[in-house]
Amino acid sequence: MIKIADIEFADVPLLLAPMEGVTDPPFRHACKEQGADIVYSEFISSDGLIRDAVKSVRKLGFVEEERPFGVQIFGNSIEPMVEAARYAERYNPDIIDINFANYTGNTDNVNSDYYSSSKGVKADGAITITGGKISVT
Repeated sequence: MIKIADIEFADVPLLLAPMEGVTDPPFRHACKEQGADIVYSEFISSDGLIRDAVKSVRKLGFVEEERPFGVQIFGNSIEPMVEAARYAERYNPDIIDINFANYTGNTDNVNSDYYSSSKGVKADGAITITGGKISVT
């Protein structure tokens, strides 16, 4: 059995990854109908959420039938990521996935407070700071 927070899955769960321009509500619905155990939103910009950008906020929406439902936020600085995670909590997702890397995969030129785990720089600090400021695990 695999467990994420309080969510238990079969030994081999089927998880729909967050994909920009793909994991919109109709696609998530189709994946749930075909047996996906958990579905995710598209990538959501932390800066977009804290600025209340319609495009970013819209990605937080889901219906109960999609549960368990996760959102993935990404950004370039710790404090906006923490603020965006708090914002996302208001929509009551089952999981808030915090992407520590530039979602394009290019971490060499990211001007940020943390980098991808492949770089091994400051990710632990971001986890600690975020974990201490929001209640979603």
